[in-house]
Amino acid sequence: MASAYLFQCAGADGVVIANTAGSLGGNDGRGVPHCPSGGTWTLIEYAEPAQAFNPADLDPAILAEAFGAGLVVVGTGMVIAWAIKAVIRQVRGSF
Repeated sequence: MASAYLFQCAGADGVVIANTAGSLGGNDGRGVPHCPSGGTWTLIEYAEPAQAFNPADLDPAILAEAFGAGLVVVGTGMVIAWAIKAVIRQVRGSF
C-alpha cells in the first residue's frame, strides 16, 4: 500500500489544522502558509486507501431498497400533510 504525506500545523493552542487550500491565513511572502498561534509544522505519514470509490461496485438490490425506503418516508409525510390540509379545508368550510 502506498504512503502519502500530509503537513499539519499543531498550534500552540492545541488545535491541529491540515494544510489544505484556504485553511490557513496568510503566508510568509514566499507562498509558504504560516502556522497560527505560534505552532509548529509536523509531517504525518498515512496509508492511502486501497481503491477509490466506484459506484459500479454497489449492489443494485441494496440501492433499490434504499431508494424505496426513501420514497416511503417522503411519501408518508406528503400524504399526512395532504390529509391535514383536507381536514382544515373541511373545518373552515363548515363555519
